[in-house]
Parts: sequence; C-alpha cells; structure tokens
Amino acid sequence: MALTQRRTHPAQGFRGRANNCISIARNKVEKALQYAYRDRRNKKRDMRALWIQRINAGSKEYGVSSPTPTCPAASLDLCMIVVTL
Repeated sequence: MALTQRRTHPAQGFRGRANNCISIARNKVEKALQYAYRDRRNKKRDMRALWIQRINAGSKEYGVSSPTPTCPAASLDLCMIVVTL
C-alpha cells in the first residue's frame, strides 16, 4: 500500500473532498484520530458518573446514606461492591 493511500484510506467514508483530496483527507483523518483519543477518555468518565449515580440510587432505596465499598448494612443483607472504573 502506498504512503498516500495509507494516509487517506481511513478517509474513504468522509464527505466531499475530504475523501479524495490528499491534503484535506490527511487533515480530516488526523482530526478524527484526535476526537477518537479524546472520546475514549470521555466515555470512561461518563460511565463512571453513571455508575456512581446508580450506586447512589440503590443506596437510597435501602436507606443507606452514603455508599461504602464494604457491606454498609449487614442487617438488610445489602452488600455493595464498588468497582473502580
């Protein structure tokens, strides 16, 4: 595979000149990789926030004020395992 084809191959699904004009395609592919790098981290952040919300909702349901990694209310047979994401 030629160097230009290797750089522009990921741009095949892009719209307009971004898929066939080498200089524009190269810039668009580079920007897309930057977005992918950023959003992989944002996805982890969002999933952790969602996880915390679900734990808080579950702890309120059983009357536990704050979730702890151990068994907060052994009398209610409630064991919450908080996993660090």
